Amino acid sequence: MADDPLAGARAERAVAGLVATTASGVGFAGDGDGNLRAFDVKTGKVLWTFQTGAQIASGASIYEAGGKEYVAITVGGTPTSSGGGTAIQVSQVSLPNQLIIDGVHFSPTPATTRGVITARFHVSDNRGFSISGALVYIVGLPYGWVYGSPETPTDGSGWATIQIRPTAHMPLRRGDLVIFVRARKPGDNLLAGVSARRLVQEPIG
Repeated sequence: MADDPLAGARAERAVAGLVATTASGVGFAGDGDGNLRAFDVKTGKVLWTFQTGAQIASGASIYEAGGKEYVAITVGGTPTSSGGGTAIQVSQVSLPNQLIIDGVHFSPTPATTRGVITARFHVSDNRGFSISGALVYIVGLPYGWVYGSPETPTDGSGWATIQIRPTAHMPLRRGDLVIFVRARKPGDNLLAGVSARRLVQEPIG
């Protein structure tokens, strides 16, 4: 920030990465899509969201001035955002940090035929970095509605693209195809380590 109006104020606590917390237990985290969120650090509940209008380029800083707390954050292009660019390698993610499946896109949506569904999954970590080289695996539910797909690594911007091929058993009536998604670090235990799991839905009909 070129001119910091809070210069000279005491920085209460600034945490490395894209997360900062106050003494009262409120955390602030930014993402590559420009969203700044406040959350309860004990429960993880999101308390407040603000769209900055640009990718968030650094971690937030918490300041106190005149008896009030302020949040300062730099926005603009960042090479580790979900908006594109170069992500860090999954080998740089170790406990206690964790992977997060924070972006899901389907095309077409809803699915109205048994044609191929293109699914894209974005993987980041709890520090806000997009992750390259994470292995993404999916399973369609109920079983038998789609064919199996191999694990797919995330690319240089943190996205994995997987082609979902429905079988003749997938109904075309209105409903949902439920998909179990897992992202993991190669070499880690399938259900432990820094891995992430999530259930998502693709509308049908």
